[in-house]
Amino acid sequence: MRLLLLLPLVMLVGCSTEEKPVYLYCLNEDWGKFGDAWLIIDKANGLWISSTEDPLNRPEDHNIFTAKLFEDETYYRPLNEFGNVRTDIEFDRRTLELKNYGDFNVIRACEIIDPLPEFRAEGMEQELPKI
Repeated sequence: MRLLLLLPLVMLVGCSTEEKPVYLYCLNEDWGKFGDAWLIIDKANGLWISSTEDPLNRPEDHNIFTAKLFEDETYYRPLNEFGNVRTDIEFDRRTLELKNYGDFNVIRACEIIDPLPEFRAEGMEQELPKI
């Protein structure tokens, strides 16, 4: 009887649904002015955090882009300041490519990397409410 009472409790406690962020390094094989990129898909907080500067070797005035996250079955995309889905940049979940359709079509092949908690914390600080 105790086993029957403990089983549902163990199932509830053991089934954590919080998703861990995905950290990506995206290599630009074209040698133009568009360099490599680092991207964090933080589904737990609904954030897109990215930079074209190496998070482990950034200057003081580094640039981090943060936005609310949109996802569908194929893409992750950032939302603009009005809450609309941006269609000029996307991360393809199937091919692991970061695509930027601005003035130039830049496609970067991405790979999953080790966590960068300081980079994530800085992006979260920019986007999430302070109070």
